Amino acid sequence: MHPGHPLMQSVTDLVLEQHRNKLKQGCVLVAPGDALTTPKVLFMLDHSVKEGADSSKVVSCRMQFVAIDPQGHASYAGWAPHLDLEPISEADLALVADVLAAPWLNGTDARNLENVALAHASTHLVPAHFDEVRTRRETHVDKTLAAVHERLVKEINYWSDRYIKLGDDLAAGKDVRLTLDNVRRTIDDLTARRQSRERELLAQRHVISATPVVAGGALVIPAGLLVQRKGTPASEAQWSADAQARARIEWAAMHAVMNFERALGQRRDRRIGAKVRLGRDQPAPARGRQVATFSPHRGQRPRQGGYHHHRDP
Repeated sequence: MHPGHPLMQSVTDLVLEQHRNKLKQGCVLVAPGDALTTPKVLFMLDHSVKEGADSSKVVSCRMQFVAIDPQGHASYAGWAPHLDLEPISEADLALVADVLAAPWLNGTDARNLENVALAHASTHLVPAHFDEVRTRRETHVDKTLAAVHERLVKEINYWSDRYIKLGDDLAAGKDVRLTLDNVRRTIDDLTARRQSRERELLAQRHVISATPVVAGGALVIPAGLLVQRKGTPASEAQWSADAQARARIEWAAMHAVMNFERALGQRRDRRIGAKVRLGRDQPAPARGRQVATFSPHRGQRPRQGGYHHHRDP
C-alpha cells in the first residue's frame, strides 16, 4: 500500500473515524534528536483546497505542522516532524511534571495556543499551499482547454466546409450521399459539446481555500531536557549548555560534508534548513567512490543509517 491507494485510503478513513478524538486529546512525545532544552507544542492542521463550483470536491488536502514555544512564538515545524518523535516513558514523564503544569499549557493560555497555530498557518502556510494548487490547476485546465478547442474547432470547420460543398453540389443538381440536415445536426452537436466542455473546464479552473482546522496536537519534550533533568554531565550527554554554539558547529559540519560531496561531483540542490535527509543526487559517483550522507535533523550523534558510506559495486 502507498498514499493514494484505495485500500490505504479506506484504512485511514476507518482509523480516523474510530480514533479522531484521540488526536484532539493530544499526547506527550520525545524528540530524541533534539539537544535543546526548550519544550514546544506541535499542532497538526488540516488544510484543503476545493473547487469553486462545487465545494464538496476536494482538489488538494495537506497536513501542516506548527510548533509553538513557551513564549508563544509560532514556527513551521516541517513536512512530517512527527516521524522523528517517540512516546515518552513513565519515568521520563515524571521528570517533566512541572512542564505539564506550566501556565502556558493550561487554562486560557492553552486555549490560545490553537489560535496562535491557526493564525500562523493562515498567514504563512495556507497561502503557499493555495497558490501551488491554483497554479497547477490553472496550468492543467489551460492546456486542456487549448487541446479541446483545437480538436473540436477542427471538426466543426471540417463539417462546416462539407456543408458548404454539399449545398453547392445540390444546387448544381449532383447526387449527394449526406443530407444537409444531418451535417447541420453534426455541426450543432459539436458546437454544443465544445461550449459545454469549456464551461466545465472554466468552472474547474476556479478553486477556493478552506479554513485550516486543528486535527491534533502534542507536547514535544526535547531529549536534551530529559538528559539535563537526569543530571548527566554535559561532557557525556547529547545536550549542550550553549545550544546556539552547538547549532553553529552542526551547521559547519553539514557544509563540510556538502562541500566534500560537491568536490566529488555530487549535486546539492536541496535546502539545508528544510529538515530533509541529505542523500546522493545525480550524477552517480565513479566506481569505488565513497560518498557520505548526513542526517541533520536527527541531532548530534550519527545514528544507524544516519551517517554511512555508499560503495558502488
